[in-house]
Amino acid sequence: MKKVLIAIAAVIAGVIAGSIAISLVEWIGHKMYPVMDSIDPANQEALKTIIASLPIGALLMILLGWAIGALVAGMVTTLIIRQNALRPALYAGGVLMAAGIINLFLIPSPVWFMVATVLLFLPAAWLGHKLVARK
Repeated sequence: MKKVLIAIAAVIAGVIAGSIAISLVEWIGHKMYPVMDSIDPANQEALKTIIASLPIGALLMILLGWAIGALVAGMVTTLIIRQNALRPALYAGGVLMAAGIINLFLIPSPVWFMVATVLLFLPAAWLGHKLVARK
């Protein structure tokens, strides 16, 4: 039972650390590619127009943030459980992936961005796990 609780706490900590990493990279992206602050997020037409007008670099910064966040989540989860168990790291990446998918439903995005979103979280969490797992 103790191992299960540690694994759950590790996943939660991994998700929190990954979310912080995502926020930091997205903050940098917003500084590099500023968007008007007076946008109403409930106005889907305005969001579509803004997303369509964003430079590719702005969207790539979002993907980079998500990849780094999943990588960090995998690393933190693995470091906390102190085992080579991959599942907890993938669970943390999966939680972040679920948040990314929810984001796709809330903000209109190009198809390539949607596909990249779904494909990047779990491999990044796996890589994070591999980088810190005991040999």
